[in-house]
Amino acid sequence: DLALEAPSPVHFKATCAAFINSDIRLAQQQGHPRDNIIAGLVYAIASNYLNRVKGPRYVGKKVFLQGGVALNRAVASRRNRAASSRPT
Repeated sequence: DLALEAPSPVHFKATCAAFINSDIRLAQQQGHPRDNIIAGLVYAIASNYLNRVKGPRYVGKKVFLQGGVALNRAVASRRNRAASSRPT
């Protein structure tokens, strides 16, 4: 729930887990609050899905999100909001 209530999510450039770890450490060193870092990670995961998995393809009314990340309500929420605001 921290990510859902974060006032100012950190913008991470990397979407790969191997590289985003460095971005997270940098955000911590810069003094960003934990909730904004977590929200930024959620945005990066959703963005990665939309850009790398979904791409320009049309998505129907139901989307099945699976795996461990699907258990995170903030990721599902962000993905839904981002997908509904993009042209299909």
